Amino acid sequence: MFALPKLETLADAVKASAALVEAVACGDLTPSEAEDLSRLVDRYVRAIETTDILERLESLEAERLK
Repeated sequence: MFALPKLETLADAVKASAALVEAVACGDLTPSEAEDLSRLVDRYVRAIETTDILERLESLEAERLK
């Protein structure tokens, strides 16, 4: 059974993607299963990126109001 590595950072997402490729290559996952899990990793990355952008924007706005 394939266990997706824990996602806590963007670097973890890269490791998870590599693990998915490896799992397909070894026959532990079908390409379709890996694609579904890859979508989850992609959503995680987008959530991190969006959060980062919002934090930067809030910081810029706070600096502007000083």
